[in-house]
Amino acid sequence: MTLQFRESQGIRPSLQADSAAAANQGQDPDVRQPSQLDERNSVLAGIVGKMPITRFGTIESLPNEPSLSRSDLLSLWSPSYQTSRERFIVAATDAGASLESFSLAAVGHEGEPLSIDIATIGAKNPHRGLLVVGGLHGVEGFFGSAIQQGILEAKPVVGQGDAVSFVHCLNPFGMSHLRRANELNVDINRNFLPSSENFSGKTDSYAAFEPFLNPKHLPSGPLQAQLSLFASYIKYTFPSPIRGYQALKEGVLTGQYESPDSLFFGGHAPSQSAQIISSWLASTYSNATNLFGIDLHAGLGAWGSDSLFVEVPSTSERFRDLTANLQLPLTGSGSETTTYKPRGAFADVVPTILPHCQVDWILHEFGTYNPFRVLSALVAENAWHQAAQRESSDISHDHWTKRELLEVFNPQSSTWRNHTLQRATQLFHAAGTYLFR
Repeated sequence: MTLQFRESQGIRPSLQADSAAAANQGQDPDVRQPSQLDERNSVLAGIVGKMPITRFGTIESLPNEPSLSRSDLLSLWSPSYQTSRERFIVAATDAGASLESFSLAAVGHEGEPLSIDIATIGAKNPHRGLLVVGGLHGVEGFFGSAIQQGILEAKPVVGQGDAVSFVHCLNPFGMSHLRRANELNVDINRNFLPSSENFSGKTDSYAAFEPFLNPKHLPSGPLQAQLSLFASYIKYTFPSPIRGYQALKEGVLTGQYESPDSLFFGGHAPSQSAQIISSWLASTYSNATNLFGIDLHAGLGAWGSDSLFVEVPSTSERFRDLTANLQLPLTGSGSETTTYKPRGAFADVVPTILPHCQVDWILHEFGTYNPFRVLSALVAENAWHQAAQRESSDISHDHWTKRELLEVFNPQSSTWRNHTLQRATQLFHAAGTYLFR
């Protein structure tokens, strides 16, 4: 039984967009902004151009595009977590999905309650399931929820014994507060440690880079933040910035468990989000023989590119089978183009939760801006957020650090947003066609 759609309403790849919806967020949707800051420093641009982080296998085309259409494409983006959640629930209800909501202890930026909302179309205890996860890194939930809403509005239909599930946002606090981490500054995708591991540890590389990951003085704007970070980076990696960049990826981005106020903190215990989704998976898919997961992310890779990372070795038979059947340019673990391997990643724990199930997992990553702009946005937002918390100051979404973080993970460019919706929808259809064949 292949994946089908009951209505032709939803996403059709198109460069026509609802300009008014994007204009409401304060920017002309057709104006691409990625180079305005970068081009002011040719040395930075030259170094960034040599960074291996931008060299991914880009999806040029995908087969089996679903027949979806929507004239106001960009209106799928919501201005806030609360609006996004409400629209997700409406779209899921209209699609005939069953809904489950799991309340969190934290509250949102406007004092609103937070919850992890999951919509499932099909069997309650399926034998085969397709799972789409958004918002693992809070602020990335805006583009993830737009993708999910568009797919739900197309009303997918599955066969008997099958199911499609959508996790609206796995880190609602981060989405509501425009943060990548949760209320305890925990990076959820470093928080799924197996029971055999302790929540402890920090690499020597992280300790070496920590001074510029936690600056004492906050720059006055995005460009100054990039230049400050770049200067610190050169200082700490001289005389080999390229080799230092590799150490940055392998020793810093993988996560740490000793500095609660610093970036990529994996926590001291399983987060509420990790506990909820682990319990839900074990209950909902306890009888499943096959689960195909799509985990939506943004901010890593070249502008306009998207990459498909799978949790199997690139030399394995399983990798060759997925590549042949999905007809997609996948990147397997152990590949030269693999960027880094985070400790405590969500993808690693799913097979242990469902030991009798064949789990295939794709992390769908969409590139935005150069890595220094993305990292400087993370550094600046975290520094300002932590300082405001310590001083009990108002944490406004209008502060430049919040606006910059939102932009680097959710570019307002209509071309980027259209590309994201197109690629993600095509992957969803290809995965469903393969799984439910």
